[in-house]
Amino acid sequence: MDQETELDDILDQVYDWVCDFIESDDFGRLGPEHQDMAEDVVLTFTEFMYSYHGQLPEEWNVRELEECCLETIPRKMMAEEAYFRSITPVLVLFLDFAEREGFLANGAALARRVRHIGRHILENSRDPRFWGMAKSLAMAATQAGIDPSDPAEMELFIQAYNQMMAHQFNRAMPAQPKARPNDPCPCGSGKKYKKCCGR
Repeated sequence: MDQETELDDILDQVYDWVCDFIESDDFGRLGPEHQDMAEDVVLTFTEFMYSYHGQLPEEWNVRELEECCLETIPRKMMAEEAYFRSITPVLVLFLDFAEREGFLANGAALARRVRHIGRHILENSRDPRFWGMAKSLAMAATQAGIDPSDPAEMELFIQAYNQMMAHQFNRAMPAQPKARPNDPCPCGSGKKYKKCCGR
């Protein structure tokens, strides 16, 4: 079975769990904003755990969950703040539910870890240091009033963005002192500058 087919099967399986979760009392404990995000949160988590961490649901563990929630999702996921605010409450209730229903053997332990790192998930989603290159670019475009889903607008924005970054890089580079003829050549050859790159 290829990875794409396996991922589709996993998402179908977890979608069924989400449908049961939505019918549960646990789901009713979520606020309306979190209820709206619940399906996306669980399925994105499932997809990222498989695609970036090689984990099937029955293999989910605390270490990979933490890395996924604190690094992978903030780096890869372009979403409104409401999505990131929903991750902790949704996953905590869903994972506890999944263990009680017999879907996951360690759901309660996973839920405890999500609860423990919840504040950091939201902080990392807001911090550009945790964003990947594509997300950083899309966020910069959005802040500039550009629609990241418009290829023509993005092409123009990327050109301007690259020029701005090159300008900032050149300004930040310290000026190199000019080598004198009898100085060691800056290329590291061990020769005098006049006998090497200064010819």
